[in-house]
Amino acid sequence: MFQADRLWAAASACFVIAAAGLAHLRIIDRRVLSGENVWSKPLKFALAFPMHLATLAVASHFLPSELKDQAWLRNSALISIGAAFFEFGYIAFQAARRRRSHFNTETSFERVMYGLMGLGSVLVVAPSVLIGITAAFVPRIAWEPCVRWAVAVSFVAGAALTLLTGFQMGSLKSHFAVDCRRGRKMPLTGWSLTGDDVRPFHFLAVHMMQVIPVVAIVASLVVPRPAANAVVAITSVGWTWLTLQTLHIQTRVGRRQRTASRGSVNSRVS
Repeated sequence: MFQADRLWAAASACFVIAAAGLAHLRIIDRRVLSGENVWSKPLKFALAFPMHLATLAVASHFLPSELKDQAWLRNSALISIGAAFFEFGYIAFQAARRRRSHFNTETSFERVMYGLMGLGSVLVVAPSVLIGITAAFVPRIAWEPCVRWAVAVSFVAGAALTLLTGFQMGSLKSHFAVDCRRGRKMPLTGWSLTGDDVRPFHFLAVHMMQVIPVVAIVASLVVPRPAANAVVAITSVGWTWLTLQTLHIQTRVGRRQRTASRGSVNSRVS
């Protein structure tokens, strides 16, 4: 029976192969949906999923061998991988049909799938919480203290913030609380610079799970243990503050735009 780290690593490799195929498909299929190539969203997820799964693979690889053989860890890997492939499959299926996969409840089928996508997101992220809690409370893990706490804090907090963003976008059925898709956009990412686009907050929340452990590993190699612990603590607090501040700024911009929009509508009515 394969251990969890190998399962996550194999799934990550499969998504990398899928991303290569989608990159080619994006070139030969020029159809457009919501202003971008129909294969752009599947490609983004084919790049995002392997990074997340590879992070879980690396973290679980360095757990004690008796933990890696536990059924709960292997089952969490299987469930999260199944959820990731389910989400990716539906996104690609909708792209082939030139239909939106996200925030789309136009038909009964799409309403059901929209709910299942939300459940799938929880299942994909859930192992991060399990590994984070394990890092915090299992004393047999032979990691430097700063690495142990970096994994614990970043995995649990990153998962919580990621789900917070996802549920916020899900309730709005949009990346935005107002329509700012026609305003100025950031190069490469396409994030709005003029409205309350939630995606920057989502990006920071997701990649907290990679940035803080990497900082901890580097710090443990180049500075004494007390200094490494301080570096991790400062980075964790700073990254969390930046993430929440990004959400606050975007929400404030959106609130201002909604107020202005209502004022404009009221003035036209009067």
